[in-house]
Amino acid sequence: GDRRPLNTTRQLVWCFSASLRSCSIPSDPAVAAAGGFNQQPAAVGFGVSSLLQARNPAGTVVAALLPKVITVLRSFHCAFPSDVTRPLVGPSGPTAEGLRPYILALHKTEMLALTSSLDKKDDTHSADTAFPAPPGVNPNQLAAGRLLIYNIRHHLYRCVGSALQVQDGALTSQNLVDMLKHGLIDCIQWVHPYHIEMQMREIWMPLFSPVGMSHAADQLKEHLAAAILPPLIAALVQALERYWQWLQLPDGHPAAGQDSALLWAMCTGTVMVSRTFVDFLTGLVVKGGVSKPPVNQPPKEAPEVTMGGTGTSKKERRTKNRFAALADDDMAEEEDSGPSQGTGFAVIVMNNPAILEAVQGAAVAAARWQDPKTIKNAIAVLRSIAVRFMTGSETHHNIRDACSASLEAPRWCEPVPRACLQPLVALCQNPPQPPLTGGALATMIGKPFDDFFTPVKVQGRWTLSPFAETVSTALQPMIRGLAKVFTHVCKRSQVTADVVQHISRFAVLMEACQLLSALKSTTQGHVYELIVTQLDPGLDDKLKRLAIRTFVGKAVDPDPEL
Repeated sequence: GDRRPLNTTRQLVWCFSASLRSCSIPSDPAVAAAGGFNQQPAAVGFGVSSLLQARNPAGTVVAALLPKVITVLRSFHCAFPSDVTRPLVGPSGPTAEGLRPYILALHKTEMLALTSSLDKKDDTHSADTAFPAPPGVNPNQLAAGRLLIYNIRHHLYRCVGSALQVQDGALTSQNLVDMLKHGLIDCIQWVHPYHIEMQMREIWMPLFSPVGMSHAADQLKEHLAAAILPPLIAALVQALERYWQWLQLPDGHPAAGQDSALLWAMCTGTVMVSRTFVDFLTGLVVKGGVSKPPVNQPPKEAPEVTMGGTGTSKKERRTKNRFAALADDDMAEEEDSGPSQGTGFAVIVMNNPAILEAVQGAAVAAARWQDPKTIKNAIAVLRSIAVRFMTGSETHHNIRDACSASLEAPRWCEPVPRACLQPLVALCQNPPQPPLTGGALATMIGKPFDDFFTPVKVQGRWTLSPFAETVSTALQPMIRGLAKVFTHVCKRSQVTADVVQHISRFAVLMEACQLLSALKSTTQGHVYELIVTQLDPGLDDKLKRLAIRTFVGKAVDPDPEL
């Protein structure tokens, strides 16, 4: 057909994208001040001028342009739905059948981007051979059409992402939340996984990164996060759950027919966006912290730094034992340090029940997807949430002695068993099933999946599987932190920290022990022995960590000798 209107659209969108990307406030404070950006803006849209600490001369223009760009983007999603699980159906219903070879296939540029995400880059030929032209269709014309659609999509996403970074007028628009929901979030269900990846990279990750909304007041950031994050995360989880279920079928899905390239692209895109999504969740709970330590707590002296260290680098130990470095990571994170500071959304997430529930639920869901990297990082999100709980949202790194000794510590710990420990126990009891033999997913991540759940023999000794190691890393701060809090609870009650006699004084620890006793080959006695080990003041910290690793290994890993 006539492509002139689409070519005109591409040129306009390209122009808008380049212009908007040049409208951001300078990152150098001196340059921003010299350019007059630091002046208080006039009241706009949202109605409170103090919600933005900087003015942007382009703000008025961008505020007027953004609604129109989002309208065009929704129309684009309606005309060019790329989700193979619902072929040629978009937010407004079916689209033209003649577009099938253009929108259910990816352009070479997109295929190369997918190939670059592979752990083993041995499929570079796929970009040149995938999605051949149907009989009677000019290959060059088809490739040009796919490139045209890709460019429009890419630069529309860039337009929206760049407009949101202007942070004047656009951010304070009264209808911003509704526009984003209607034009983007509601359309997530109708696009290819790789196109969700594009959208996250260009729009959502920059907006909710530590530097996102950098010139917006906390009130505005909290308002937008509370309105956008829960529906956004829910839509992403729903779409990714459907993709993972789609890939469980023997041939991917009947809609794919016998097209191996389509299956490969959907499989690779699903794995790629799943990892990106968990990275997004990680940023929400990791970045940001309180600005000062809890009150009424003496500052802790900085640890003495010595030269030489252990004499061997972490890289050298990793060469000898690929799991040794994981233990080093645990020790580094357990070291006592001050609260994390800086910008980010972690405190907003932890203080908003709706956002926190969405993030926690998404991490639990992602831990059941069959990509080992996604599982590992999703478990790390649950670990970070637990540490945030147990430190009063102070940090995600470790639990300082000042936090465990706080009078508020028992209350801070209350959500940990239900929100973090219970999902981990359930995951250990019923881990994800391996990809179906012979399916597209098994071809890509079948072996890494098997390796992730299999113990490895190193120098004649069995080590934990990577899965058990990941669970152990997540449980370390929970078990050790609860034991420390229990010690202070008993000290304030002037009783000995005896887990058998006085565990009822700390209901959270009792609940945690009941959950852990449900693990395979584990009794309440085994759990109590573990807690007693953590309570022993004369025991080295390394031995305490080793006790948790051994406990997890017996409860999680299959017997390697069988």
